[in-house]
Amino acid sequence: MELLDPKADAQLRGLILTMVYINHKRQRHRLTSTVIHGTVAREGYQFAKNDVITAIQDLGDRGYLRFRQVRDSDNGLFLEAIEITAQGRDLVDRRFDDPAVMTQ
Repeated sequence: MELLDPKADAQLRGLILTMVYINHKRQRHRLTSTVIHGTVAREGYQFAKNDVITAIQDLGDRGYLRFRQVRDSDNGLFLEAIEITAQGRDLVDRRFDDPAVMTQ
């Protein structure tokens, strides 16, 4: 398993946070790790499913996202009900910077 470099990690975190932010602004159903991974892949990025899950967990650790972790029938990890926090919205709105999360 190849590890992402810090810049790629920060880019992925920024993509995910922005995606969840846009979803929130449109008042759509909460996202899942599977939907996020599929969307990132369709946009042409080559991030593995586990990279996406880890990035979502990292964003949760930083207080930018909330979610539920569940195991699927194959005992694989799945994240659901992903939502952005006020702090996450402030980061996307550039009220402050976090070098660990590259937002557009």
